[in-house]
Amino acid sequence: MINKMKIESRIAELDILDSPKKELDVKIENNGINLYIGVEGYGDFSSQDGSGIVIKLELYQGKLQLIVWDDINEQDPTIINLEGAREDNRKENRDFHYNGESKDIFPQKSKK
Repeated sequence: MINKMKIESRIAELDILDSPKKELDVKIENNGINLYIGVEGYGDFSSQDGSGIVIKLELYQGKLQLIVWDDINEQDPTIINLEGAREDNRKENRDFHYNGESKDIFPQKSKK
């Protein structure tokens, strides 16, 4: 079953006192195949103002990739292959330094 969803949210840059310096509305849409992210005031080459997307996450030929429209005046996006970020690629003997930014959004499955 393919789940579809739309989320409207807001992101903020905080100043030294944790007060919002700047806030932007963000729209996230999952059409059941791809995940799209649009941000207020940002867009892509071929969309009308107010309706563009800047990020698309997709599975393409079995591989996860991130597509970013980082320049509104360029038609072609930047495509980042995320296969190198797969957890099963992690080297066991690495030095790990937690920077406090990571969030555990996927609970660990118990190994039997």
